Amino acid sequence: LAACRENRERTLGWAYRAQQLYHDSGLVEKARQAGELAQELAKLIDDRPEVWPEFELWD
Repeated sequence: LAACRENRERTLGWAYRAQQLYHDSGLVEKARQAGELAQELAKLIDDRPEVWPEFELWD
């Protein structure tokens, strides 16, 4: 589960950074979409924690 938590934090970190970059660039709708995506990713990861450690998306 430690690998799952680490991947979750890393994945959500990327999604929230994207949201902040869009917001800072004045792209409010894109920022909103990025925030929604981050929430969906969190739900997917939380619903299937046993699968998530298999994915090394950001390495």
